Amino acid sequence: MDSIPQDARPQGHQTQSSDQFENSVESPAAGFVNAFAEAPRCPIPLTPIEQEQLHVRVIALENLVVALLSTATDEQLDCARDLAAYIAPRTGATSHPLTLHAAAEMLSIVNRAKRLRATPQLGK
Repeated sequence: MDSIPQDARPQGHQTQSSDQFENSVESPAAGFVNAFAEAPRCPIPLTPIEQEQLHVRVIALENLVVALLSTATDEQLDCARDLAAYIAPRTGATSHPLTLHAAAEMLSIVNRAKRLRATPQLGK
């Protein structure tokens, strides 16, 4: 069921057949063939310039989120804290360092927003 001819693929491109995909997914939609099942398994690495641009954009987005959260209600901030707790590893699951770091970073962003809210010159 492979629709892309072998000679049309980039060298080193590995795909997953629909049979392999259907057997590897445990979900109600397991019978569907994933549109990304034939995507290359290894992404193209970013250049140092692209990494730097991505880093700058993430910093900018983080600062925008802090600014927007600084105008949020206490209930909305509580919701953000709850979401950070929600993404923590489930009981019996293996904790992943990046997941734990992401949850801690979310709490840090909420706390920064709360401090920004208290800044008189930036107040409402």
